[in-house]
Amino acid sequence: MSPEHAAQLADLVGRRRAAALGTLHAGAPCVSMVPYAVLADGSAFVIHVSRLAAHTKDMLADPRVSLLVMQPEGEGVAAQALARVAVQPKPRCGNSLITPFRPGTATAKPPPGCATFGMS
Repeated sequence: MSPEHAAQLADLVGRRRAAALGTLHAGAPCVSMVPYAVLADGSAFVIHVSRLAAHTKDMLADPRVSLLVMQPEGEGVAAQALARVAVQPKPRCGNSLITPFRPGTATAKPPPGCATFGMS
């Protein structure tokens, strides 16, 4: 990846706060929106989800997931022209994953009833 593309990718991921999370639910694809942050060193995404949510149970049952971050829609911009990145990370569950994030992201432990997944 060129330095220019790496900078564009870091900017896109750093400006957004929600991503589409794709999981397998009873063997069928399922997509939901989740809040995310990126570790300060850029090595992993961190998402907070409810322990009661279907996508949390899906990730625990089958770790094959996809995460999509996309530029917001705008007037006169075709959907196909929006900047986006999709990754197929390896989720790891555990509240100990909370470390300092990039500016503008939460650093506190998630509220009770939430699960924290690191995705690298």
